[in-house]
Amino acid sequence: MKLWAVLTEPVTLRLARRAALTGISLVFATVLIFALIQLAPGHVERLVAEQQAGGAATTKTVEAVRRELGLDKPYPERYLLWLGNSLHGDLGISFRTGHPIAPDLVDRSRHTLILLLLGTIFAGAVGVGSALFAAARPYGLVDRTIRAFSIGAVSVPMFYLGAVLILVFGLKLGILPILGDTGPVSWILPTIALGLAPAAVVSMFARVLLEREISNPYVVTARSRGATRSRIVFRETLPNIAPQTISTLLTQVGFSMLPGTIVAETVFAWNGLGNYFLQAVLFRDFPVMQAVLLIFVAVVIGLNLLADALQTLADPRQRLASNRAAG
Repeated sequence: MKLWAVLTEPVTLRLARRAALTGISLVFATVLIFALIQLAPGHVERLVAEQQAGGAATTKTVEAVRRELGLDKPYPERYLLWLGNSLHGDLGISFRTGHPIAPDLVDRSRHTLILLLLGTIFAGAVGVGSALFAAARPYGLVDRTIRAFSIGAVSVPMFYLGAVLILVFGLKLGILPILGDTGPVSWILPTIALGLAPAAVVSMFARVLLEREISNPYVVTARSRGATRSRIVFRETLPNIAPQTISTLLTQVGFSMLPGTIVAETVFAWNGLGNYFLQAVLFRDFPVMQAVLLIFVAVVIGLNLLADALQTLADPRQRLASNRAAG
């Protein structure tokens, strides 16, 4: 009975519905990925045949490669075959290298995971920290400087920022490595390039939330008891904005930082998933493109579900709204 009571709670039901919608979204995403890749212009069978022949390929050779790659089968059959194999961990063979895709993805995902994790920590720490300092000294020099810097950080393209970082810290000063994943020191510049714009978004969003929280009656009461603004910002309002701030950060990871790894890994010559995807696009390596896009979409959808769940469970106002809606 206790288990049934937990399962039928409004919050639990809401999360279950959200998880079901996430699963449906993922299925539609696989259809869209397959359709976009398969309908892309170009003749990959000719590219593979010419690569195998070391030059021009005959029509007979091209047709043989087409049958070998399964490109002569109807689209629905090819989709179901690809989806079924993907669910079993078989992501196919790379047209470009002729090697299984899954081991390459595992090897390259380590680099991308390091970059994403460090970028997320950097964006969260810098974004929330700058918002707290700005809110503690509102409308002063610190606040105006942080706001101006945040707007500038959002406006600068990642490839340009990466080039500037390489020029200044790598070529001019010579204090940081600029190419490849060679250890912790080599992580610094790609982390800044990937996480600066998300950090600025988090900073601006958290700053607005803090200003709204400071205008609430409980803050006025705390101020009347002699609490300083800095104490109120750091100890009273921060826990109240944490769920929404975390949700914003996770959204930035999914929609900004994950696609941004394609640019960051290319600029800094990292052998991660983003660089792997770009190489596949240049060669029209459809199986690799499908595999990487499937991982990216699954991560984005999963992060959205996680952000919604964290906000619902951590914010009592969300739980109250769910209970009222169910009641």
